[in-house]
Amino acid sequence: MRLLVMFALLFPHAAWSGTVFRCSMGATVSYQEVACPAASSERAVSLPEFPPVNSAERERLLQREAALDARLLKRAELEAAERIAREARRARELELEAERERAKPVEPAYVIPVVIRPYRPRPPRPARFPDR
Repeated sequence: MRLLVMFALLFPHAAWSGTVFRCSMGATVSYQEVACPAASSERAVSLPEFPPVNSAERERLLQREAALDARLLKRAELEAAERIAREARRARELELEAERERAKPVEPAYVIPVVIRPYRPRPPRPARFPDR
């Protein structure tokens, strides 16, 4: 049965409906449109005709699929616009943050304490070694 289905799929024929011959010769089985050779056993298999195409249902499904595609496309466009707006807002925030950092007064990395004392002259020191 699988061979018949495979044969039908491999060799589609639009007007094909009718009789197919199943020929078996020993262990091999073949399906063909013409009668089998005399040396092989033959069995006729009748194939049903395909039903007519339901055009209304097909058209309805195609319209439904087109509407779904349109909704998905619109959703993708909205998501892209939102992403672009988010990225632009983030870039502006980073730029403002950098501007604030540049505007901050520069503080030295370390502070050296400076002590200022009033000037008082010292009295001269006596010499350690007096003149001899």
